Amino acid sequence: MNNTALIFGAGKTGRGLAAQIAFLGGYDNVLIDKNWQLIEGLKKANQYDIQVLDNKEKNCTINLSGAYHIDDVLWHDEFIETSVAFTAVFGNNLEELATRLATALQRWYAENPKQIQKDLKIRYE
Repeated sequence: MNNTALIFGAGKTGRGLAAQIAFLGGYDNVLIDKNWQLIEGLKKANQYDIQVLDNKEKNCTINLSGAYHIDDVLWHDEFIETSVAFTAVFGNNLEELATRLATALQRWYAENPKQIQKDLKIRYE
């Protein structure tokens, strides 16, 4: 596991709130979204600023470790190695996201069957 946070949904909540929480927690951010134009813009910029109203000391610059379109299976590599994932999508997008996550989870389990058993044992004992 690495110190990367995957954030599904690169809109205002994902790019703003979830990314800042991950950043403040010491995680590198990878954003995943279904909007091609947004993802291409994030890849090109590779960073963006977050400004917190009435609390300038919380302002920060997010340097992205990656940005992927949800249909780009390259994010599966990140998913397998990540230690944290956030979802920041509207309810009408959850079914589509669940389908994509199921595929990534199947791959993760196929490559790490003992790890998931170990993680579940630790969490539920």
